[in-house]
Amino acid sequence: RLKKAFKELDTYLQELLDETLDPNRPKQETESFIDLLMQIYKDQPFSIKFTHENVKAMILDIVVPGTDTAAAVVVWAMTYLIKYPEAMKKAQDEVRSVIGDKGYVSEEDIPNLPYLKAVIKESLRLE
Repeated sequence: RLKKAFKELDTYLQELLDETLDPNRPKQETESFIDLLMQIYKDQPFSIKFTHENVKAMILDIVVPGTDTAAAVVVWAMTYLIKYPEAMKKAQDEVRSVIGDKGYVSEEDIPNLPYLKAVIKESLRLE
């Protein structure tokens, strides 16, 4: 399963690189980090060869730590809420009263969720 996941990730990254190199791609107002890496790939300004694999590795070096940190905060927040069920109940009640039947929290709802914001901030502070 892990091999399959890595293969899918590699395929996605390759599609991203191919899209960036596509000469028919509309010109972007601002360049992305991937645009910059692909320009280095095209120019080859270094004495060592800069490959697609190098570009993919650099993208992962930037993306993975950020997602890992966010995931860790969520895990810790859930752990604390399980440890303190009264806090979990209060957060759940607040969310349910604010979003109703909508089924999701939108950005517009956030100012109306002070307790949930406090729970998230406390989780970040503790971790």
